[in-house]
Amino acid sequence: MRTENKLKKLRDEVNLLDDKIISLLIERLEKSMLIGKLKKELSVESYTPVREKEILNRITSMVVDDELRIHAKRIFERIIDESRAVQRKIKL
Repeated sequence: MRTENKLKKLRDEVNLLDDKIISLLIERLEKSMLIGKLKKELSVESYTPVREKEILNRITSMVVDDELRIHAKRIFERIIDESRAVQRKIKL
């Protein structure tokens, strides 16, 4: 297979992964919105550092490669930030 074809094939595979990721991100954000509504009803802060640390520890423990672990952690920090932003916008 020619190099250009390999590149196109890999990019196509990445596009398929992106499609799956966006579906999962939307689902996660929808769950975050529901959690945000419950937090508002319970008068609980949207920022819960203990829970966020639990999530990051769980995620990073699943990544074997040290270099990839750093990037996975950064990605999930951003996902958590956006989830928190969604929760702050919730109105009762």
